[in-house]
Amino acid sequence: PATVPDPPTLLNATATDGGAELDWSASSNDGGDPITGYRVRIWRDIVVIAEFETPVTSASVPGLTNGVEYRITVATVNAVGESVAQQSAFVTPISRPVVEPPILEPPVVDPPIVDPPIVDPPVVDPPIVDPPIVGPPIVDPPIVNPPVVEPPIVDPPVVDPPPAIRPPSPPVDIAIISATRKHVTVGWRVGDSGGAPVIDFIVHTSKYKDRRFTVWPDSRSATPRVELRKPSRSGLYVRVITVTDRGESAPSQVTWIARAKKLANTEDGGRALQ
Repeated sequence: PATVPDPPTLLNATATDGGAELDWSASSNDGGDPITGYRVRIWRDIVVIAEFETPVTSASVPGLTNGVEYRITVATVNAVGESVAQQSAFVTPISRPVVEPPILEPPVVDPPIVDPPIVDPPVVDPPIVDPPIVGPPIVDPPIVNPPVVEPPIVDPPVVDPPPAIRPPSPPVDIAIISATRKHVTVGWRVGDSGGAPVIDFIVHTSKYKDRRFTVWPDSRSATPRVELRKPSRSGLYVRVITVTDRGESAPSQVTWIARAKKLANTEDGGRALQ
C-alpha cells in the first residue's frame, strides 16, 4: 500500500524586504503515490502564523516584519498525507538599503581668453580759458557769538527706597499657654516677618525630636497659637513655620511638650504640665 512521502531536502531561505524567498530539493521517495505539492509553514517561536501549499519547489513569502526572526518548514504532500518536516530554515527579513545617487560634479570649463580691442585715444583740443575778472574783495562782517548762559543746577529730590521685603524668620518662644484635661494650647512669638504681613502658621508635631514631623490637622492659621491633643507619657515635639506672601520661614527650634498635671518650665525651654 502507498504511504506518505519522504520530506524535501536542502531547504534554503533568503531574506528580502518584508518577506523571504524559499527553495528546496524534491523528495526522492513519493511513498508509492504521486507527489501533489509541498506544504509550507511559517513559525514565530512555537506558533504557526501562516501556511500554504505549492506544487513547485520554490515559493515567495510576503508580509513578514523586518528585524523579526521566523522559522520555516516544508513537508511533502501526496494523496495519503504529508511527510514530516525534517528540516527548518531560519530567516530575518531586512529593509532594502537606501542607495544614494552619486553626486556628479559639473565639468570645469576654462573661459576663453579674449584679447581686449586696441582703441586709439581720442584727440582732445585744449580748452579755451578766458582771463579772470578781478573785482573788489568781499569782506564778511565779524561773527559775534551770543553769551553762554549756564542753566541753574537743581539737585533731584531725595526719595527713600521702598522697604526691602524678604522671607520671614521662624517663630520663637514656643510654650504652653493653657491646658485642660484633654487638650493643651501652645503659643509663640512672631519673629521678623520680613516686611510682609503674616498670613499663616504651619505647626509640625512628632514623637521624635529630629524626624517624622507631620502637619498637625487644622493647624494652618494666622493666629500665633494652636490647640493640641494632650501629649502621651513620652511627650510631644513641636516646631512652627511662619508664612507670608514672600514665602515660608525655616522651621522654628523644636520644643518638647511634656505630659504633666500643672504648668511649669522644662529644661529645653518649653512649658509642661507637671
